[in-house]
Amino acid sequence: MDASHLRIAKCYIPLHLVDTVSTVAEIENALRALPVQDARTIADWLQDYLDEQWDRQIEQDAKSGKLDKLAEQALSQYRAGKTKPLNEVIDDR
Repeated sequence: MDASHLRIAKCYIPLHLVDTVSTVAEIENALRALPVQDARTIADWLQDYLDEQWDRQIEQDAKSGKLDKLAEQALSQYRAGKTKPLNEVIDDR
């Protein structure tokens, strides 16, 4: 591709679309203009991005102690025999 396209998530998007995309509605409209396969590629990239953000947030929360109370509650429930093995919970669905 040439300089008139931006590469995002293995897709080449015309810069004229990127330059004008600043609101959620504009992003949605720009995505609708893409071929379906390119939209799927962007969706995969976005999911990876969100997963990375989630992992970073959990890591920060764990390091800062924000999860300590929840962890202690879970351990307390476990020690009191109030938990089930995960395979039993999954099989109960």
